[in-house]
Amino acid sequence: MKAQIQTEDIRKFNRDGAIFTGLMLAMLLSAAPLVVYLGYIGIGVWAVLAAVTLYYALRVERQKKRYDIQTYKEIVAFTEGKRLDEIEKAREFGKRPYQKLLLSIASALIALVVMVAMMHLLT
Repeated sequence: MKAQIQTEDIRKFNRDGAIFTGLMLAMLLSAAPLVVYLGYIGIGVWAVLAAVTLYYALRVERQKKRYDIQTYKEIVAFTEGKRLDEIEKAREFGKRPYQKLLLSIASALIALVVMVAMMHLLT
């Protein structure tokens, strides 16, 4: 029974992660076209899309907190149904602050590049 629950948790985590990824890409790629072609209505549509994306982001983060997985290595181990030992867990805990900072900066830069490219294509 425990393996079945764990498999169900992994499946749910992977599903929510895939939905979040798709919504995030849709949100990034649709912002400029919606605003340029639909104006204020486009902003409203984008805001609804952003709210749904935020909902799935919070679901994924809640699951990550529940299973104590934050770094890439921990997430990969979880999706394979494994756990890290205590030494690996301590190493990954030390990496968390740096990884979060770098991921934040990288995602902001990617979003900036995509938005500038979309604006140049639309004008």
